[in-house]
Amino acid sequence: MVLDLFPDESFRAGLLIGTLGAAVLLLAGTRLQRLRPASVAVLAALIVLARIDVLPGALVAALAVVAAGSLLLVDRDVPKAAWPAVWLEGAVLVAVAVGGGGPGWLDAFTIVLAFAAAGCVGSLGARPSPRGFEPILIVLTVLGVYGAVPETDPVRVVVGALLPAVALGLWRAPFWDRAGASTLAALVVWAAAAGGQTRPAAVIGSAVCFGVLLVDPLVVGALPGTARAVRERGRVTRLGALVVIHAGVVAFGSRVVGLRTSSLQAAVLGAAALLAALVAVAGIELTTRSRERRVR
Repeated sequence: MVLDLFPDESFRAGLLIGTLGAAVLLLAGTRLQRLRPASVAVLAALIVLARIDVLPGALVAALAVVAAGSLLLVDRDVPKAAWPAVWLEGAVLVAVAVGGGGPGWLDAFTIVLAFAAAGCVGSLGARPSPRGFEPILIVLTVLGVYGAVPETDPVRVVVGALLPAVALGLWRAPFWDRAGASTLAALVVWAAAAGGQTRPAAVIGSAVCFGVLLVDPLVVGALPGTARAVRERGRVTRLGALVVIHAGVVAFGSRVVGLRTSSLQAAVLGAAALLAALVAVAGIELTTRSRERRVR
């Protein structure tokens, strides 16, 4: 699938700018230690989108607002109700940036998806994980979106900008922080919604492609005893299982849900896929916690 992208000029531009950004980040060393590869990918994508004249001003505002919400989340002086309100504003701006060319319900769906993705993926950015785990998940998600949507111009740019960051993230940790993770998620949601206007089921399929990125934070949040076990024991087995589950959900969302002609059918299939992923991830987390208790 990736090889098919190379003839495309916008993909190559994203790949070039993303590679330059990753190289600068690598060479700068500790001087840019707070800048993560995921954030570099977002910046590279925005540069290329502006270059090919498909960058809505509302998208820039949306990503800035989402990043601000992530920063507010870690500020103890800010009321807890502040960051969801800011993220909701960012999600609305994502829908505005899409342009509203699809059915009326699609705007509301985009808002919900942008809010959920920014929150769930952002929580992964704030949680310690082994090197390479997050890059694998997000690149599978973006490739799934590419396979689902009929209009691929926006997502081709995102894929090109993301690949160098993923390569760097596989070698160097951490791949993202909370702000970088949430803004990258919002950017992917925009690319999915903008590319799926003519086939709304593709946007539903793209939502399914977030897979483990959506359900794992929900499960870990509901089962707080798993976080330490995740970091300390069963790492390879657990993470390998999560990647396999994610790959399966992405494939189903991209090539089954996303290609439906009926939005209702796509919604039913997509909900079933995410529910199955939720059950599978919960099973893995409970097993991990049970093993941790026996070891103690």
